[in-house]
Amino acid sequence: MNKLLDGGRCEIRNLKPYEHYICGVRPIYVDRHDFKGETVKEKTQPGIPEPPTGLQVSFPENNVIKVTCGPPLHLNGPHRNYIVQLLNVAGRKQNKTSCDSEFKNLDYLTSYTVEVVIFNGHFNSTPVTRSAVTNYNDKALIGFLVVLIIITSVALLLVLYKIFVLRRRKSQ
Repeated sequence: MNKLLDGGRCEIRNLKPYEHYICGVRPIYVDRHDFKGETVKEKTQPGIPEPPTGLQVSFPENNVIKVTCGPPLHLNGPHRNYIVQLLNVAGRKQNKTSCDSEFKNLDYLTSYTVEVVIFNGHFNSTPVTRSAVTNYNDKALIGFLVVLIIITSVALLLVLYKIFVLRRRKSQ
């Protein structure tokens, strides 16, 4: 905070960003305290927000990543926008007022890096990242195994039928 007061200057350092402060100044001259003071109300400029807290990545489905996190300890600005993205994946960026995000239709058995940044209307926080790996498509694997079992069973039945028919011909 730096305020010019009737020819004087008051400078106070190490204040927190984007906070309201009240500064009272009263001159003292040769042990005289009867001078009128001045009160100044100021709000400090925005600063860099702190990063989000408690970033968690979960997998509600095999090819879905769900991201949750908490607010920063100090926002240091007027707005709170969460920028949640999958790094190195085009079109996988979400800008929201809450940290709850979900990325669907991802590739199976693929490693992703989730990054969350808070934008306070003036500055971005330092990014927080987590790694995430999607699971394999177990439904497709189970479907493939069922089809394989059915085809094998039908083939076995055909072989047994042929054997039965050949034995019947030999016996006649």
